[in-house]
Amino acid sequence: MALPLSDRDRTLRHTRSISIEVFRRQDGNWEIDASLQDVKTHDVLAPNGVHVAGRPIHRMTVRLVMDGDFNILAAGAVSDRVPYPGSCESAADVYDLLTGLNVFRQFRRGLAERTGGIKGCTHLNELAAILPTAIIQGMAEESFNFQTADVRPFPIDQCHSLRADGDVVKTYFPKWHVASSVK
Repeated sequence: MALPLSDRDRTLRHTRSISIEVFRRQDGNWEIDASLQDVKTHDVLAPNGVHVAGRPIHRMTVRLVMDGDFNILAAGAVSDRVPYPGSCESAADVYDLLTGLNVFRQFRRGLAERTGGIKGCTHLNELAAILPTAIIQGMAEESFNFQTADVRPFPIDQCHSLRADGDVVKTYFPKWHVASSVK
């Protein structure tokens, strides 16, 4: 299916940029830096003054330090640009509470419990919530050997293409393929 046709006369008003970088550390652990930036293309009158076009309204980063089993050993956040200076930045202080969570075991639930609502920042929570799939991409070749695994690879049945009864699993992961129950 194609994208809907866009209006050739449309006007860009806002850009959100997200960057996620996965680093292998010398100590064998992993560091994940996730950054978010929001920029308007026009001046915006806000309750506390004018947000100038081209200057970030939000610029924030979440960093996780993880071991090879996806346990978070250390976590933190910083908000360099915020719409309400003097208040928004303090929400970043709670992100050390992610320490002890496992990125693949109830991570999003733990994130919501520890930093959700007025405890944290909506933007930092949205950024942190997308980390598991990015971490898979960043660590896959060093952390997973899907061809020789004795346990079922975790991506199976987590997306359309990797259905246990589908052609991709049948072709590339035949050990884990199951016959379709749909007739």
